[in-house]
Amino acid sequence: MCAQGYVTDVDKDTDTIVVQSDFIRNYLNPGIYVAFFQGCCRPNTLVNNPNSPWRLETTVVCVCVCVCVCARARA
Repeated sequence: MCAQGYVTDVDKDTDTIVVQSDFIRNYLNPGIYVAFFQGCCRPNTLVNNPNSPWRLETTVVCVCVCVCVCARARA
């Protein structure tokens, strides 16, 4: 899967960007779930943990059987 998103913020002082992507998932039962998106390799040009796996995650709380949209994760 290739994720698409759009840049919502750029901070030149900290050399960071915020990209928002929306994912929709149907949960069959009420409950607390962990939604995540991960990859195998951070770019080798990074100072912190180059070539390492990465994972973004958030908690999703479903109180009814419905479509739940997870909260925005910030990298």
